[in-house]
Amino acid sequence: IKFSLNDSSGASTETDFLITVIAVNDAPWITIYIDNVTQLEDFTTFNAIVIADLNANFSDIEENNAPTTYELITSTNTSTSCYFDGSKNFVCSSVANVSSIDTYKLSLNDSGGLSVETNFLVTVNTINDQPWMEGTAGFNNVTYNEDSGTFIAISNDSFAGNFSDVEDNNNPITTILSQS
Repeated sequence: IKFSLNDSSGASTETDFLITVIAVNDAPWITIYIDNVTQLEDFTTFNAIVIADLNANFSDIEENNAPTTYELITSTNTSTSCYFDGSKNFVCSSVANVSSIDTYKLSLNDSGGLSVETNFLVTVNTINDQPWMEGTAGFNNVTYNEDSGTFIAISNDSFAGNFSDVEDNNNPITTILSQS
């Protein structure tokens, strides 16, 4: 930079000097916050949801093409299993028949030791799974002559232990008998 100094009589002097700007490591930042996600239970790795393309969500001015690391710092996951795939995507799938709200904290760490963190939620809502039959014990076909006066006793107790429902483990299942 050239610097000149002029006085009121017209005398002047000039000098050159150098300004050196030393680069420092700037912390990465969040360009797009990761949205909270809501899914129905029982989604699998086959149809796993991509929570974030981490290249789009985080930036670091010094390391646009340089390696950075993504780290799952904490999670309170009970219904999801999440991982980083090979393309810097954070992908989740659910545990079967479990619903919850899971909290994740992700960090982008640059090579200079600075980082930025973000939190997001993965909410897994329950679905009503249909009940199923455990076995056929007590389900024998019955044959009798009409007008024979034969009495066949069938009660909910007759079916105890034969039906299950994942959402209603401790609640009674209503059994409806119908003639076909």
